[in-house]
Amino acid sequence: MKLQHPWPLTSCHVSKDGRIWAGSVQGELLEADWESERLVLNETVSFELGVSGIVSIDYLLVASSWDGSLVVLDYIRNQIVKEWRFEGKIFQLCGSEETVLCSLSSGRVKYIQFPSWDLTETDSGLKYQSRSCALIPNNRGFVQGSVDGRVSVELFDEKTPKFAFRCHRMNLDDVQLVFPVTSLAFQSNSLNLFTGGADGKIVSWNLVTRKKQEELPKVDDTVVKLCCTEDFLIVATSDDSFKTCATPQEIELHPSQIYIKHL
Repeated sequence: MKLQHPWPLTSCHVSKDGRIWAGSVQGELLEADWESERLVLNETVSFELGVSGIVSIDYLLVASSWDGSLVVLDYIRNQIVKEWRFEGKIFQLCGSEETVLCSLSSGRVKYIQFPSWDLTETDSGLKYQSRSCALIPNNRGFVQGSVDGRVSVELFDEKTPKFAFRCHRMNLDDVQLVFPVTSLAFQSNSLNLFTGGADGKIVSWNLVTRKKQEELPKVDDTVVKLCCTEDFLIVATSDDSFKTCATPQEIELHPSQIYIKHL
């Protein structure tokens, strides 16, 4: 089944009870209704700008926006439980059973611990804009990827200093090409991190040894999203060559693809 919406969709999420949620560029929070075959607007939550991310904890839905808003919705009762308004845009959002983390355009990172609602703020550890983020399994910390081909790692234990490493770069004779780190994903219950980039590469890293483990075969287009379980890595790719097109001429784009790798 395919559901259509008048406006572009900027994020999606599946909650623990199997409901599918989506956010639009118009700041709408939508729920998939399979019987009517449409996306139904949730009128309790609305943003001034597009929805940048959606995650859930139990029956609480957390949504962020480019307008700096972070909202926690009890979607069973359809009531807003908590909301914040931060300075700057929220570019990225990720969550686990205990923590929600958001990366802001100001270069700051804010994370909230559940169920206490404690809010903590820290520096991103990146010089340039963040393009991706992920929480380390078992609530150990978080990682962020930037537009300059770099990943920063920070642990919550405060004993291990934060560090960063370079990736998704191409060395030529007289220049180094740098590609954004567009997606990050951990293998379940491990410190094996997968990074996906605009260069079409997917690389596995061991955060214990801080070394590269494996590089998967390169795909033709940009890796836009990685999802990982204990057994499978799912890779979504899309052709974004129109971004570097010199003239607004008609160009034929490759269709988006999904790749599945057994780990």
